[in-house]
Amino acid sequence: MATGDTGHHDGAGPLFVDGRDDDMIVSGGENVFPFEVENILLKHPGVAEACVVGVADEPWGQRLKGLRGARRRTADGGGGAGLCAGPPGDLPGAS
Repeated sequence: MATGDTGHHDGAGPLFVDGRDDDMIVSGGENVFPFEVENILLKHPGVAEACVVGVADEPWGQRLKGLRGARRRTADGGGGAGLCAGPPGDLPGAS
């Protein structure tokens, strides 16, 4: 029975649910799962939250749009618990 869920097995055997087939974004003929891009964005120390969605794009069909919640810098230069908005260059550690 097909459920539309996508997942993977780790080396020990458990099954991990990664998402759903209908979450997939087709951009220029490439299949992209938003969670894969979100996981990459979340590796940046200045990103607290990430969300990737597909938006209409005439030449590509869809393109990816990433939204993120950035960690605030504290007076000592570390990350705070609060979120702020701004261009990607505002992320701590971004150049």
